[in-house]
Amino acid sequence: MKIILIKDVENLGSAGDIKEVKSGYARNFLIPNKLATQFTEGKLSSLNQEIAEEERKINRDAKNISKILKQIDGLTFETTMKTGEDDKVFGSITKQDLVDFLSENGVNLDKRNIDLVSPIKNLGEHNIPVVFSSELKGELKVICSKES
Repeated sequence: MKIILIKDVENLGSAGDIKEVKSGYARNFLIPNKLATQFTEGKLSSLNQEIAEEERKINRDAKNISKILKQIDGLTFETTMKTGEDDKVFGSITKQDLVDFLSENGVNLDKRNIDLVSPIKNLGEHNIPVVFSSELKGELKVICSKES
């Protein structure tokens, strides 16, 4: 049976590929799980249009993310924190604090993109990773100083 893959299937092919498979495999697994559809010229052309639209969307998103990363690389979050004996810090800087700072500077960002494992609870300079994907990464500089 000739099929068109809708999604990537391990050991078979990637989305948009036309494959010849056994009819039982297609009818009982691929088609019910919406991994493939039966081959026709009409379905092939509509699938190609969908794939092209998805690629355009990904390129547009990548350009927007690149602009955001350029804005973030130029910013530094500076704050003062109350300290006690031995410079023990009271309070912390969280992802939400960083998101609020970025939004004040015109950068709209989801806090899931900030790779802060635990809140910042010590003085000094910190570079916080901002990650959108494995290729699109940046850093936000955070400087914590002692309140006088």
